[in-house]
Amino acid sequence: MSEMPVREAMKSDLVTVNRGETMDKVARLMTQWNVTAVVVIDGSKPVGVVTEKDVLSQLVAEDKKPSKVRVQDIMSSPVITISGEETVADALDKMMQFDVSQLPVLDGNDLVGIISKGDVSSAKEKAYRSYEPVDDYKSEEDYPGPAICEICGQHNVHLREVNGRYVCDDCANIAETDSF
Repeated sequence: MSEMPVREAMKSDLVTVNRGETMDKVARLMTQWNVTAVVVIDGSKPVGVVTEKDVLSQLVAEDKKPSKVRVQDIMSSPVITISGEETVADALDKMMQFDVSQLPVLDGNDLVGIISKGDVSSAKEKAYRSYEPVDDYKSEEDYPGPAICEICGQHNVHLREVNGRYVCDDCANIAETDSF
């Protein structure tokens, strides 16, 4: 995993919004495209990120009306980015250093994708499986699997897949109801 470039682990189909959009539109886009984050752009330049956590903590928990709140009011900014040429290990280091779960990926000045802790986890699993055949384990439950919960971002020995996401036991109920 440590040598895998970010461009091989990132998702290139990302959702972008302008900073002046309202959060009701963002929530609809996140639901429509089944994403946990959108990149906020000014022209073509990334200027922020809005995640599910932002929506829950700054909109829902504060009982704000999404049609009255602008993206620029809740986005995480300044945006922390990474080059597609850097490694997945670099991406995880940066995520931990800046306490973020998503990094927009740049090729020069061009926004080309996004990488999440879940993508890092999948890259780790892919690298691990390429070196350690699953046949060495008595059952699939014995396989340690990915180590980062895609919802809370915490490291766990065993995760399970719920609605297409690898999650810990504590977050399984959130993934089962998956309102985004």
